[in-house]
Amino acid sequence: MRRSLIVLLAVCTLAAASACCIAADTAQGLVTPPSIYTPFGGRVVTEINFSDTDVLCIIRQAVPAISEAVAGSAAQKQVISTEDESQEPSALAVLDSLDLNTFMDALAGIKNIRLVGVKYGRKLTVTQALAEFNAGVAKTGRFSKVASDLGSFPGVFALYAEENNAGYIGFAYEPSTRMLYAGRIVGSVDVPKLAKWAVNAAKIIPDLKKLPIPVPENTGDDDAEVDNVPANLELHHQ
Repeated sequence: MRRSLIVLLAVCTLAAASACCIAADTAQGLVTPPSIYTPFGGRVVTEINFSDTDVLCIIRQAVPAISEAVAGSAAQKQVISTEDESQEPSALAVLDSLDLNTFMDALAGIKNIRLVGVKYGRKLTVTQALAEFNAGVAKTGRFSKVASDLGSFPGVFALYAEENNAGYIGFAYEPSTRMLYAGRIVGSVDVPKLAKWAVNAAKIIPDLKKLPIPVPENTGDDDAEVDNVPANLELHHQ
């Protein structure tokens, strides 16, 4: 029953937030996302854009409501289970201890998030890719290279920070698959608050390991279905 109420609350919150965000900008036409300069010759196969006027708006309004509902349910369950000291922590209690409100406060300054996946027909070397990352970021604005790596990963990784904590751009390229993953964040991040949240979140890892994993009962039907699979049938994971 509690789970149904939480889901219902989440759906209602998302619906109301969607109406609010859509009403915030009624201008026609597609909104231009933050620019990301990638090496020439690629084809964008995946793109995700979040902004303050759409998905980010929804998330910021939904998370506090969901967090409050989770906290209330976790508190009720804690009262019921106080007599059983050996009982393991519930999933609701662990989720409540994540303190999602603090996490969202740390990211409150973010205005846009853009992620793209680019497929290349030609193969880029890691040094060539890194050089083109640098050139592309230089066209975007004033950024400093925070980190880059050519040896620890099966490709190349680079992270850039815009001055005055105004945003970040990151790239990761895999030569074996010829896939480039790029992301840009526009806006500021409260680093001290985010670091404090991360430290507190790390403390609940032992509790995550104690959570029960539901295992479906074997009714015997699965075995019958496996027996009926032709021997020459190949299964492909996509």
